[in-house]
Formats: sequence, C-alpha cells, structure tokens
Amino acid sequence: MQVLENSGSTVSEFMLSLLSSSQYKDHPFVHDLITRSADIFSILMQRCADDDRLLKRATDVLKGVYRAELREITSEERGWHFGAMGVTTKQLEGFSIDDMARDMEICAPELWRLLGMLLDDERMGNKPEEDCRDDLLTEGDDEYWNAVDEIDLEGFIAGLTTEGRSSPASLDKRSCRHAAVVKIVRVCST
Repeated sequence: MQVLENSGSTVSEFMLSLLSSSQYKDHPFVHDLITRSADIFSILMQRCADDDRLLKRATDVLKGVYRAELREITSEERGWHFGAMGVTTKQLEGFSIDDMARDMEICAPELWRLLGMLLDDERMGNKPEEDCRDDLLTEGDDEYWNAVDEIDLEGFIAGLTTEGRSSPASLDKRSCRHAAVVKIVRVCST
C-alpha cells in the first residue's frame, strides 16, 4: 500500500492497468486476480450493497452476453428460421424441438442456463406441490400426437398457402380448416 501511495497511484488504477495491459497478461498477479475474480466480485457486491452501480454494470454485461447469444441462435446460419408460407411437409415432419434445444444449449450456454433457472422450478427445489401443469401437458401426449399424425399435413399446408389465388369458396374452406385445427388444439390442450 505504501508503494502505491508513494507513486501517487490508487489500488484501482494499479488493478486496471495490470488487467488491461497486454504485457502483463501472463503475470502471476493477473492470474491470481482472474482465479479469485468470483470471490472479489462477491465481496464487492457485499461492500457495495447500497450502491447500485456494480449491480447495474453486472446486469449490463449479462444483457450483452444474452443479446449476443440470442443473435447467434436466431441467425439464418443456425438453420432455425421458419417460413410458414414456404414450409414443406418434410420440413415439418423433420423438425425436432430436442435438436433445437441441444443447439441452443451449445451455442447460447448462458441464455440456456438463464432459461433453465427461470423455468425449472423442480431443479431449484421450488416446485409447489399444487403445480401439476407438467402432468397435464404430458398425460395425453401419445393420444394427441397419434391424432396429429392422422391429419393430412400436405392438404392442410396447400390450403393455407394458395398465394393470391383464393376464391371466396377456397377462403371459406381455408377458414373452416383453420377453425378445425384451432378446435383440435383447444380440445387436446384441455
């Protein structure tokens, strides 16, 4: 401390120059600071409990991480873009939510952890006993998907995608099909 005071520097100036200078990237002090960064951050959060600046900065950093990961997983290169008007039956049948989840877990790990924390009450030990929504959602899955398999997807898609060539009769037919699908979904989800 005396050396810093004699040089006219502060501890924060010393740490910032040590961490930001490329010439010190392999210095033992830098490695020690990085190794202990979680502890340092925790102590700073305790010491700065009345000052929102540290929490705001940490939140801003996390928002940036989430935003970057979200951009990555929603980019066209990831292959998860979906155009309802141009979709084929083969594409619909080949879609796998499990594949999408695995891709998200790999390409957006922090966002995946956040979603897991927000949605997975059971793993966090906070699942209320009266919350039985999971049971309701999985109880009739087999019957639902068996019924969905019987739907003529190609005919349904063709009926929805008659681009600009719709007569009033075909519009009415398409409306009926849409209403039927909505009704099926409502019945299956209750």
